[in-house]
Amino acid sequence: MRPRSEATGGYDYGWLIAVALGLLAISVGGLAMLAVAIRRQLAGRPSPGLMLGGAVLALPLLVGLALFLIG
Repeated sequence: MRPRSEATGGYDYGWLIAVALGLLAISVGGLAMLAVAIRRQLAGRPSPGLMLGGAVLALPLLVGLALFLIG
C-alpha cells in the first residue's frame, strides 16, 4: 500500500510531480543549449542546429513564464 498525503485529500500525485520535474529539467537543459548557441553566434561561429534545438526544448519553460507574467 502506498502512503497517501492528507493534504491532497488522500490522492497520490507523485507521478504528476515526477512529470513536472522532468519537464523542468528538459526546459532548463534547453535554456543552457540556447545560451551556448547565442554565445557561439556572438563569437562568429553560428550553430543553427544548437539554436533551434535549444529553443524547442526551452519552449515549455518560456511559455509558462510568459503565461505567469501575463496572468
